[in-house]
Amino acid sequence: LMTEIAPPSPPSLCPLAALLPLWQDHLLAQRGLSPQTVLSYSQDLENFFLFRQELASGAPLAPLPDEQEIFLYLAWLRARQNTGRTLARRLSALRAFFDVALQEGVVKVNPAQLMDNPKLPQHLPEVLSRDEMEKMLAQPDIRERGGQRDRCMVELLYAAGLRVSELCGLCV
Repeated sequence: LMTEIAPPSPPSLCPLAALLPLWQDHLLAQRGLSPQTVLSYSQDLENFFLFRQELASGAPLAPLPDEQEIFLYLAWLRARQNTGRTLARRLSALRAFFDVALQEGVVKVNPAQLMDNPKLPQHLPEVLSRDEMEKMLAQPDIRERGGQRDRCMVELLYAAGLRVSELCGLCV
C-alpha cells in the first residue's frame, strides 16, 4: 500500500528498516490512519534511523535498539529544540513500529514501551465575558418554536460548563 515511501538509508544499519513497508501497511489498513499521518510517522522513523547512523559513527552499535538508545534519541531531539509535542509524536511512532517488530518476532521486547511521554502544556479554554454571555442568552427568541429549547441548551452549556459535543450526546 505504501510502497512509494522508501525505507530510510542505509537499511543495513538496522535490520528493523526492512520492516518499514509492513509497518506502513499496518498503520493504513489495521489502524486506519490517513496516508499523510503514515507519511509523518515514516519521517519520524527515518529521523530515528538517521540518529542511529550518527550514533554508529562514534562507536559500534547493537543491531537492535534498546531502552537506553531510545532515551538517548529523545535527549538528542531535545538538544535540537524539538517541542514536547514533536517528542511525543516521535515516541508514538517508535512504539507503534516496535509493536509490529514484536509481532513479527524481530524483537523480543518493545524498547519504547516504557518510556514516559513528555509533559505537554495544558491550555485553558477561552471563556466568555459576562456581557458576551448575556448577549448569547438573549439570542434565542423564546416566542418562536424551539426558542425555549434553544435557550435551555445555552443555559445548560453555560451553567454546567459543557462542551457542545457533550450537550449533543445527552439523552433526555
